[in-house]
Amino acid sequence: MAVIGGLLLVFSGALLGEFTAEDGPRWPRLASTLILTIGGGLVASGMVGFILMLYRSSGDRHRKALLYSLFGTSDPSRHVAIVIPRFPNLETTEREYEEQEAYPENESPALKDGRLTNKYSLAFDDIAAARHIGTIFAELGLAPPRMEFDDDAMKSLFGPRPDEDKLSHYRYFILIGLYSNEVTMAFSSRTAANHGRRFRLSTKLQAKAGLRGVSINTDDQVAASWLERNDAGFDLTIDADLADPPEVNERKKDFALITTCVAPDGRTCMIVGGGRSRATRKAASHLRRTWISLAEAFKEETARSQRPPDFVSMFHLDGLKNSRLKNRGSFPHGVMHD
Repeated sequence: MAVIGGLLLVFSGALLGEFTAEDGPRWPRLASTLILTIGGGLVASGMVGFILMLYRSSGDRHRKALLYSLFGTSDPSRHVAIVIPRFPNLETTEREYEEQEAYPENESPALKDGRLTNKYSLAFDDIAAARHIGTIFAELGLAPPRMEFDDDAMKSLFGPRPDEDKLSHYRYFILIGLYSNEVTMAFSSRTAANHGRRFRLSTKLQAKAGLRGVSINTDDQVAASWLERNDAGFDLTIDADLADPPEVNERKKDFALITTCVAPDGRTCMIVGGGRSRATRKAASHLRRTWISLAEAFKEETARSQRPPDFVSMFHLDGLKNSRLKNRGSFPHGVMHD
């Protein structure tokens, strides 16, 4: 509109100047000059805005293409799900929880702490992490992925009855959390090569006793013997003092992990989590800041393979307020650095 208005002013000023007699009054020539100046300014500012709009549109198309390649779909609002843990409250008996058949053996592989609510509750930091992930999509004008619960995703990815899978339309799962997420812990306990797992976590029993640790493998090949060494020490650990209240432990040093795995049916999962909930939220925030460089690093590979990228990154988090994650190792080398 500014360009059109400017052009009209320029045309009007030119006409006024053209039909003003040279020996006539001076003010029409001054008015013509003023109208031409204003009109030219509007045209220039409108053109600048138009060029910036084209530039932003081109940038958005490029970022959308990167996002589609990172998650392996051009329709992420339908094919991508954010999976968050839900916790049974203290009034839900262990038998009631097992009867949900969240796991084929009727036993959850994840560490679930009780929470006081109606029947289930969600962790605040998990919701904040999901919001960070959703913002990646929203900033590009895309609908954020739907949120699903970890026990439902567990049935979909590892359950015994695929014909009853309510989440079968999803191609990519973003798993929020490590020890509290059933799907993450299911991957952590499996050593099949086709799962593409490049990390080791301390076991559920170790975590329940206060030891939480992570190691990653940055070699091209990951041997099953390495994956099974859960008692051989870890690259990064935190020792939660079980006598301390949770808010005290949350302020201590922590670690985080961002990596991909492949489910038995071939669908890809990205794990975004930390030793404790604060680190999970920080990991999601880190992914929000660095996803473009991550996608750029795999652009050629994903175009060739037509599959989402395979990577792992491990981070350290100190106990200081407003601190950021520090990368402590990646495969391929250099990905996920801020």
